Amino acid sequence: MNSLFEINDDGLIDIRDERIKLIPEFRAVLKMKDGQKWFSYVHGYADHLSVYASVRNDDERSLQLLRDIFNGKLPIPEKVIVAISRYGELQTNPTKRMVRAMNSQLEKAITELEALQMKGESDITKLLAMGDKLIKMQMNVSQHEERMGVLTSKKHEENLREGLSIFERSLRSAVRN
Repeated sequence: MNSLFEINDDGLIDIRDERIKLIPEFRAVLKMKDGQKWFSYVHGYADHLSVYASVRNDDERSLQLLRDIFNGKLPIPEKVIVAISRYGELQTNPTKRMVRAMNSQLEKAITELEALQMKGESDITKLLAMGDKLIKMQMNVSQHEERMGVLTSKKHEENLREGLSIFERSLRSAVRN
């Protein structure tokens, strides 16, 4: 979609191709008061290549965008919410959906592993099974991302490394006991 518009130095949308207005949801946002700003919000929120994509929590991403674009918190108009949904649909294909689902499962596995660590769980079977799942998921995600040319966010990589290091510490501690 970036061929239809570009982001200028002020972080706002410059429309390069009027065909973007053929999409009813985008046209509705662009016609609003501060339409360019609201479309910049849509792009920042929904585009997986946006600088805001690394902010995983939707509420945090929304708040950050509102601060950066509008200098404060505003209610999000319904037209903008609909445009975000449409933007997401247009940039999604089955493989990207699968990669997102695997990323989600990987994050859940890391959370579960952290919970085991917090509880002081030393059941080596559980830890080994969790470690195998993490490694398999990571390999699958990496293969699909390479195939699709999807860029892995820094936050995802940090979570993965952190999760694997927690697993390694848990495994070492379980083996010692």
